[in-house]
Amino acid sequence: IDVDTGMLALTFDETVDGSSLEPVEITLVDAVVVKDANLTLSGGSSATAKWLPTTDRTGYTHPDSTVLELYLLKADLDELKRLALCTTQTDCYLVHSEWLVRDQSGMQIVGCV
Repeated sequence: IDVDTGMLALTFDETVDGSSLEPVEITLVDAVVVKDANLTLSGGSSATAKWLPTTDRTGYTHPDSTVLELYLLKADLDELKRLALCTTQTDCYLVHSEWLVRDQSGMQIVGCV
């Protein structure tokens, strides 16, 4: 995550459906065990368009890829800085549900909590 630009690059081991990314399924936490601070994203945008929640989970404008770029909303980025999250690699961990993104076959990924 680049806290100056608010860009979060998500890397996957296989190509995923870029349009299926659900930013609200991401929570950033400051530690693995005892968590003092956390932030669940309220949305996001790609380089070209803001994410829109849809019932079919295809509201993100991003090509299919092994790397998806997500730009945090200003309110989320401001809260990230207020909480002093992600100031170093040792205070920035990402957790997500199985609804974060789908692969090319439409299968959900395994959640990471």
